[in-house]
Amino acid sequence: MYLIEWKETSARVRGPSDVEAELDRLDATFKKPTAVVVHHPSGNSMSIVLGLSGRSMLNFAFKDLEPPYFTSRGDGDPDELISYDFGGSLSELPASFFIDKKLARVAMSEFLKTGERASIEWALD
Repeated sequence: MYLIEWKETSARVRGPSDVEAELDRLDATFKKPTAVVVHHPSGNSMSIVLGLSGRSMLNFAFKDLEPPYFTSRGDGDPDELISYDFGGSLSELPASFFIDKKLARVAMSEFLKTGERASIEWALD
């Protein structure tokens, strides 16, 4: 089972295709950028920012939730801040952590299958 969390809501789903369907549904309904955390059965988790046109951000954490943490590395302006909802609180990161949304979804699919950090460029937090 996979656990998906966003804002102050959560859902349990059975497999990768169910997670993908829920992410599609959430992306279509979010009116503002929102982080969704996906917990893999291995215990590792990856969050993805949805609801932002053309871009997304990923963050990977190991099951113990201890450092190191990894955030996607993009080519956006490091001086431009992008705000998003994370667990009901406003958060923001430089645009340089945001990547193409299609690439982010491919990376999420890889994570869903393996439970490991996907093969994209990462920044160490």
